[in-house]
Amino acid sequence: MSGQKEKMESITRRNFGIRFFVVVILSLLISNLHFLTPTFYHHMHLIYDRLCYFPIILAAFWFGFWGGLITGMVMAGMHITHIWFQWGGHFFSHNLQQTLEVFVHVFLGIVTGILSERFLRTETKLRRSYEELRVKTNEILKAEDQLRRTERIQALAELSAGIAHEIRTPLSSIKGAVEILASASLKPEQRLEFSQIVLKETKHLNRVVSEFLNFARPRIHQLSPCHVTEIIDSVLDLTAQQRQKHEIRVIRHYESDLPTIIFDTSQLKQVFANLITNAIQAMTEGGTLTISCRTINSKEMECLIEDSGPGIREKDLLRLFDPFFTTRVNGTGLGLSIVQKILSHHHGTINVANRNEGGACFHIRFPVSEEDLV
Repeated sequence: MSGQKEKMESITRRNFGIRFFVVVILSLLISNLHFLTPTFYHHMHLIYDRLCYFPIILAAFWFGFWGGLITGMVMAGMHITHIWFQWGGHFFSHNLQQTLEVFVHVFLGIVTGILSERFLRTETKLRRSYEELRVKTNEILKAEDQLRRTERIQALAELSAGIAHEIRTPLSSIKGAVEILASASLKPEQRLEFSQIVLKETKHLNRVVSEFLNFARPRIHQLSPCHVTEIIDSVLDLTAQQRQKHEIRVIRHYESDLPTIIFDTSQLKQVFANLITNAIQAMTEGGTLTISCRTINSKEMECLIEDSGPGIREKDLLRLFDPFFTTRVNGTGLGLSIVQKILSHHHGTINVANRNEGGACFHIRFPVSEEDLV
């Protein structure tokens, strides 16, 4: 830091010397032009008079009030010498214009010096403010980085707690069932019952681990043009038995000539499978599943998945996409998190809200394939 300060001071000293040299050379050059030009070239002296303003203005701009005043007085003194020797010393009677130039030089030095001093003070304040702002910005960036690390640690802790919670319950069931199965006095039908419990809880553990891996690990996307309605229809075919069991009817509102989207087909199917399955599970006593697809503009299309179930509690709406948050007894709480992650990786969005007439509505937006924009 001290080395940088010394370097800046060295540059400042060098700049001061160069500027001082420029002002002196300009002043001497213009004054010599006055002395070397005969007086009958009156128009040339008028030009030289105007050139005298340049070193005064430069000195004021570079060195402040005293730089402008001193240079103005030096130029005025040279001008007096020029009048005395070349114009015969007639200051007021025969050469009023040249005499007024003496006062103009001093006045210009004072005015430009004052203006320059104000400018330099303002520049100093701005530079000081800039340094303070830079220091504050660095502090804010450090605090933000620390906050981001804290948030990552907190998210990891919540994720770990969620995994532990999801795994602990089936492990306890498996442990208890295995201990009972170890008993020699167990009847065959009881042994079968507890064996089925072990199998069921093992499947649940496998599902938790699989969904966690789908959520956590990066996946390679195999992008291709997709027709959203075809994917939705294929998922509806797969869930037909579930819908018939719960007496759920489907209403489709597909806009004609829908554009394609660029998406990983298997992941798009996973998105709609999760959302449609959740809607079916929300309508345990039957209801209506409404799916709408339409274009919004030349760059986006949207899909609405609506159910006529009980809806979502207001306090749960904000947490619905959080990992391991679930309102179902056997749910893992990763399905909607995976859906949001998949859509985010494909530049899509998802939102949820309760319907006025009851039930929930998931609102999905997809970017439209550029091929359909041609």
